[in-house]
Amino acid sequence: MFNTIKEEIDVVFERDPAARSVAETIFTCPGFQAIVFHRFNHWLWDKKLFLIARLMAHIARFMTGIEIHPGAAIGRRFFIDHGMGIVIGETSEIGDDVSMYHGVTLGGTTWDKGKRHPTIKNNVVIGAGAKILGPIVISDGARIGCNAVVVKDIPPGATVVGVPGHVVMQKGTPEKSEQREAMAKKIGFDAYAESKDMPDPIQNALNSILDHMHKVDSELEEIKKKNKNLLFFRILPVMPHLQFEINRKVDPEVKEKFISSVLKIFGDVMQTDTSHVAISLREYDDGNLSLGGTNYQDPICLMNLDVRGGREIEKRRQLATAYFILVNTLFKIGKDNQYVTFTEHKGEDFHLIEKYLEDWVANDKPLSD
Repeated sequence: MFNTIKEEIDVVFERDPAARSVAETIFTCPGFQAIVFHRFNHWLWDKKLFLIARLMAHIARFMTGIEIHPGAAIGRRFFIDHGMGIVIGETSEIGDDVSMYHGVTLGGTTWDKGKRHPTIKNNVVIGAGAKILGPIVISDGARIGCNAVVVKDIPPGATVVGVPGHVVMQKGTPEKSEQREAMAKKIGFDAYAESKDMPDPIQNALNSILDHMHKVDSELEEIKKKNKNLLFFRILPVMPHLQFEINRKVDPEVKEKFISSVLKIFGDVMQTDTSHVAISLREYDDGNLSLGGTNYQDPICLMNLDVRGGREIEKRRQLATAYFILVNTLFKIGKDNQYVTFTEHKGEDFHLIEKYLEDWVANDKPLSD
């Protein structure tokens, strides 16, 4: 008997950091007092002294605020912290090294005389306010979260939360990955059987979505910074598009000079502003362009000058002649190896949307009148 009492005192020091002395534990710890009372009451119950056992349990309940039926079978090193409001029914069975917090109920769900209360296996932690109802089994190493209502069997190593209680984590077998074992260790024993890091399936899904949204948002911001001038949205009238294709690679300096010269020639010949002109220069490898009357791998330039309707034929001729000379000068492509076509826009079927993304506002309709 004295060894049992010493073991109950030791478990208080092991699991309650507030415990400071043996005397304090004996005289002020209601959980310790309740379990000592119950050991004696259960002995009386086994001796068929039912009335005396119930009277002593009633006295213990008055002194500690913890109601344990003397018929309940409780294993070694049972730890009750705080304890007020705990109710443990007659046919409850509790294994070794179980921890329980205030407000817990091990209750029945039937008026039958037989087994009607839960069986709690070894190394289980039951958080404050949890309700475990019916002749169910809470397997070894399970964690029951605060205020959970458990009405079905719980597998070994599982963590249960919610109403009704549902498993949010289950420890794997020894063959599981180190990562899963590390998480199980991280959850481990926590006061009230809960942890801020306890994984919940719904919360995990939301966290994954938020993480993905954050990643996408960061990537979008990076793209905007790098390509700010490529993302533009502003309604413009029909605009010229001057396209050049050559089967040569061009140095950046030559390319820059070519673009500026194309704009200047267009403005001079057409007598217009060039801020609305689009230019594209496509470079191909040798042999990827062909023109009748030329040899394979000869330098070639193909031009498509897409201009507004109403331009005079003379201006178009001047424009083509000037571009022939420019291509010959900068790209060393003879006039016989150049070919030009003209197309024109005659309506409002073509728009360039040009507007910086940060200026975009809700309900903005760029293609509306």
